[in-house]
Amino acid sequence: MSQSSEPSSQVQYGPAPFHAEGKGDVILRSSNGVNYKVLRAILALASPVFDDMFEIPQGSNTPDSTEVPIIDVSESSQVLHSMLKLFYPTPIITITGYPDAFGLIQAFDKYLIDVKGLYPFLKDFLSEQKIQSFPLQSYALAWRLGWQEKAELASRYLHERNLAEPDFHNYLLSNAGDIGALTALWDLRMRREHALGRFLQDLPLDTYRCSNHTGLTPQEYSDMQQNVRKTLASPFPERELAEVLPSLAIPMTWKVPREIDTTRKLQLVLPTSSARSPSARNFAATTALGPCSECQSAMNYATSAVMDQRLRSVAAAVEMFPKTINWIQKSSAK
Repeated sequence: MSQSSEPSSQVQYGPAPFHAEGKGDVILRSSNGVNYKVLRAILALASPVFDDMFEIPQGSNTPDSTEVPIIDVSESSQVLHSMLKLFYPTPIITITGYPDAFGLIQAFDKYLIDVKGLYPFLKDFLSEQKIQSFPLQSYALAWRLGWQEKAELASRYLHERNLAEPDFHNYLLSNAGDIGALTALWDLRMRREHALGRFLQDLPLDTYRCSNHTGLTPQEYSDMQQNVRKTLASPFPERELAEVLPSLAIPMTWKVPREIDTTRKLQLVLPTSSARSPSARNFAATTALGPCSECQSAMNYATSAVMDQRLRSVAAAVEMFPKTINWIQKSSAK
């Protein structure tokens, strides 16, 4: 086919090497009307879809600027440009955000190109910092790429999200590639709720309560259940036991003043040798919000060995508490 010498000013082309004067024998036109002049041989080598497409005779859908056939595609110019640069021996592409990342993945799927070729360009979107800041987007991306380790890490940061929220599950279903990404989160949520009851039953209340207060009233149980659920929503509670244990151990009948810091809570509730000093006992005795005298006595006389054993028991329970999804995706595993 011949090509005219001057392109029409109304026709928009992509940058080199896809510009109007570039070498090419077919034009891909993006959904927003940008033309990319490309070589069929390169596209055919990159994608079996393009290879089959070029076996079909092309019509004369061409602008005045060229007689090169035009093929309209559904990808935006941003996604199409990034994909073509990956096909060509050009400098490394820059993917600017999660929408472009998912757009590229969808384009690779459409043209039957292995998405593993995108791993080097998408790994920055799955850094721990990105996962902390954008857990939903990172989870969907990791799931779609079959990146188990990253999907499990991102799931830790979604404990407090409302899985039934339409925007949440619509985003996940649109970008993760299959419903398994959502069902894995529901499975995690159910396992956490089932574990919550067992966790509360195993809390060593007898260590710092008298025999009259070792059981939980219905209201106490409900309050502590919410307290534990909120505490264990931390992505890494096993790393933060110094912060987690006070929330789990403080008896609900003992309302600790807000101004008492975490260290003091630990000293009062989980006594060590220093916490059983007269000054610590006097502090608890002089506050009207302290435990009953029998509970105070039980705490003061608990041996270090018993307390250490109880602390290890709670720490082990925190360690075993469900925190990540069960990996159930069967394909595209990294």
